[in-house]
Amino acid sequence: MDKILKVIGTLAPALAKSLIPGGPLVSAGIDMLGQALGIVAPDEDKLLAKVKNLTPEDVAAIKKAEFDFKARMKELDIKDEEIHAGDRDSARKRQMALDDWAPGVIAIVVFIGFFGTLAAMIWVDIPETSRQPVNILLGTLGAAVIAIVQYYFGSSSSSAKKNELLAVKRGN
Repeated sequence: MDKILKVIGTLAPALAKSLIPGGPLVSAGIDMLGQALGIVAPDEDKLLAKVKNLTPEDVAAIKKAEFDFKARMKELDIKDEEIHAGDRDSARKRQMALDDWAPGVIAIVVFIGFFGTLAAMIWVDIPETSRQPVNILLGTLGAAVIAIVQYYFGSSSSSAKKNELLAVKRGN
């Protein structure tokens, strides 16, 4: 697969990343590459044989497959974000409908735990044997703080997408 990755990596980097053994998109990448090259039931041997003798038409087909692959991944990313946004929205609606105070209390406890642990790490001499568990606790609480902020104030993914678009527009 290494030889295939080297060739495809220069022509279609995103598609090549999907071909990395053990990755979650290997079968999709192999199918897409096989389809682009006109290979029925593609496998590593068939792809390698074809990659060794690429024609200009094959190169164009691989480039098109790269474009299609990126478009499909973008579509899936958008669908994934819509699912997450809907999930947060339904949780917020549930909280409002039930006048549920539990999420607020949990949020406060997590924030106190996070900043309390952070303060302890700064001002308390933590024994060497306890540092790793405290670091794990801080990381877990930090992830929870991010989720809580996204729940109450919205996700920052739209802001990240805006920054990406601005960078592309500026040519960065």
